[in-house]
Amino acid sequence: TILGFMARVLGKAPDFFEPYLTNPVATHRLLHYWPIKDFKRQIGVGEHSDYGLLTILKQDTVGGLQVLNAKDSRWVHCCPVNNAFVVNLGDMMSRWTAHRFKSTIHRVVNISPKERFSVPYFLEPNMDAVIVHGGICDGPSAAKEQGQPEGGAAPRQALEDEEAPTAEEILERFYRASGQLKFGPRGTDKSFQKKDKPSTAWA
Repeated sequence: TILGFMARVLGKAPDFFEPYLTNPVATHRLLHYWPIKDFKRQIGVGEHSDYGLLTILKQDTVGGLQVLNAKDSRWVHCCPVNNAFVVNLGDMMSRWTAHRFKSTIHRVVNISPKERFSVPYFLEPNMDAVIVHGGICDGPSAAKEQGQPEGGAAPRQALEDEEAPTAEEILERFYRASGQLKFGPRGTDKSFQKKDKPSTAWA
């Protein structure tokens, strides 16, 4: 699997991430971009990075996805490849690995007068997983002393919010900052109340 290969790169067992994905939040979306006459001047989705662990994207043949090259700050076209997927790493993965794996800054521009479709799959860990900054790369230090699995993610215990927020708390901050969702604990009347018209589109 993708996460299995990433775990190996980090020096972990291939099944390292499995305990943190027993009850994940996974979102599958179908995105449609309308054809526009003055397409060269239009931004389909502004530059951003995704919030969670990773995003698996299937795009059509129209194209338009661009990725920011961090070395020279130039936008690179992510050209569609037949029977291939695009994998974007998210901010949560970046935090968890102390930025060894960096989140992907990307955007969508209208480079064709044709309509465009894409199908992203967003993966987040268990909402009660504690995401310690650099926890995966730190090894068995403070994590084991606090009774957590090695890697820094575990059901919440007596930990300070800012030092070790849960995945739910991290996502809550991201979504509130973007104005997309009113966020609350799952199972309550405040849970994931989507606004009628999000102020920002994310892909």
